[in-house]
Amino acid sequence: MAIHNALGKAGEDAAAAYLERNGYEIRDRNWRKNHLELDIVATKDNELIIVEVKTRSNTEYVEPQDAVNWQKVRRIVIAADAYIKHFCIDMPVRFDIITAVGDIRAFKTEHIKEAFYPVSYTHCLSKKAATEDTPFGEDFLVIRVMGKMFLCINLNTPDRITMKCDPEYALELRDRYNAIEGAWHFNKKYWNQVFLDSDADDKLIRHLIDHSYEEVIKKFTKKTRNEYEALP
Repeated sequence: MAIHNALGKAGEDAAAAYLERNGYEIRDRNWRKNHLELDIVATKDNELIIVEVKTRSNTEYVEPQDAVNWQKVRRIVIAADAYIKHFCIDMPVRFDIITAVGDIRAFKTEHIKEAFYPVSYTHCLSKKAATEDTPFGEDFLVIRVMGKMFLCINLNTPDRITMKCDPEYALELRDRYNAIEGAWHFNKKYWNQVFLDSDADDKLIRHLIDHSYEEVIKKFTKKTRNEYEALP
């Protein structure tokens, strides 16, 4: 265990040194809050970069970045949200992975920028009364407001998300953006699928999340709306 811990620390040291050589400013290392932890938090070009470091002595069994599964991604995003709120940060956020393969004397590092796309997840969980669950199995993450779904992510294809939309607006969006199409396995009249790595930028994605959220709230019963409005 001591050898493993020493290797991990050396890998993080190598990752931090790599970032500094490439113009990044290190804000924090091993930042913790309760059970949450971020390996490295850096800034560059007015962007906050959350870096997950994965260290291995070799890649015989698995590539280091493959150890960052969706459960790990979720913990990183929640920790990043806590960090941003704690320090009142207002700047774009990027999530990277740096792999360090080798031994304490010499590592080969690889920097994977924008390793995953959590803007949708982070923004959803910031909404009032938002909760998450996996009712369709562990591969599908559902975000709800007052128990009603407004976003779904297939965790096997996290580069796309499904959101509710006004029917006329849904058609307009599909005509305007390559990133937006009718959602598979959903009623396409009311649900869009949005590809996060196409021509839908973060601003548009946040807007569509807000729109989906509001579309669900509009359908609340009077009782549910009263319960919702009574929440802090």
